Amino acid sequence: MQKIDIKFKKIKCPKHDEVLELYVDESNLNFSIITWYCSHCDGFWYEDYFLDKLYRKNDYLDVSVLDYRFTLNCSNCNSNMIRHNCVPDCCNEHICKKCGTSFELEGTLIHKSNYILKEEESEDWMISQWGGAEGYKKRVTGYHRIEFKSELRQCPKHEKQLELYIADKDNYSERVIWVCSDCKLKYYENSFIKRPKYFVGVSQPGYLCEVCDNTDFDSISDKVGQCVNCKSIYTFELKPIKGNL
Repeated sequence: MQKIDIKFKKIKCPKHDEVLELYVDESNLNFSIITWYCSHCDGFWYEDYFLDKLYRKNDYLDVSVLDYRFTLNCSNCNSNMIRHNCVPDCCNEHICKKCGTSFELEGTLIHKSNYILKEEESEDWMISQWGGAEGYKKRVTGYHRIEFKSELRQCPKHEKQLELYIADKDNYSERVIWVCSDCKLKYYENSFIKRPKYFVGVSQPGYLCEVCDNTDFDSISDKVGQCVNCKSIYTFELKPIKGNL
């Protein structure tokens, strides 16, 4: 993960009204690698959230699929800084990073699914949902180039790594773009996103899905999560460990 030393006054945390810091996270293979960090949330808001706010009025965008990575709130201090204290295939002990309270995470399977997400299905969904990686040629004005390239962001025509550009002013709707140095086509981050999401916490709960042994969950609602791999749904509860209260 690389921090880009820039802030925009209009890019604020939806919950805390804090001006966010820009990071590029190349570990997000299926998600946006453009992320915005909030110290109060102790997590990153994906570029998806701000692009969705911009284009929400369009009918083709299904807002219901743009969700959060799974988080749980501490019953002691109400922060979302709950993280696994070991590994999911060993135990379910968790700890709050903020106040230090220890918990045992209990999961209850309420919907069993044997569906497995295939890579080609993810690709098809991306194309139908966002229109694919279609850039458009326009003179790049009002932006400056950052010395950053990623293997995950390449020009579909030239298979060349795109260059990262940042808006000079905060009044631009799209503050971060990718540009091909050969054809000068300009791309927004959602041109490459396979699975749009809103938020991921630095501290994340860990739970081993009993259906497929996956540990990656999306948030459906408060204390309800869905396995990313097989789509099984669980309810979760944090039980304080005696002696840590």
